Amino acid sequence: MRQFGILTGLAILSWAVGIAAYVIALRAFYGETVSSGDLSAVLFWSLITCIIAFPLIYAPLMFLVRRLLS
Repeated sequence: MRQFGILTGLAILSWAVGIAAYVIALRAFYGETVSSGDLSAVLFWSLITCIIAFPLIYAPLMFLVRRLLS
């Protein structure tokens, strides 16, 4: 159960870092800001993507790496 909490925290942290990287890159490379309507859409769809990708790709790879290193 502890691993589930750690993986959930990692998923939330990776999602937040991805959103921050997107907003910073948008500002740095294009000089654009995200409007509130666009930001809500970006937050929604990126969260859906994270919810789908994390258990299907990231978590199994983490368990595989853990098994290979021990």
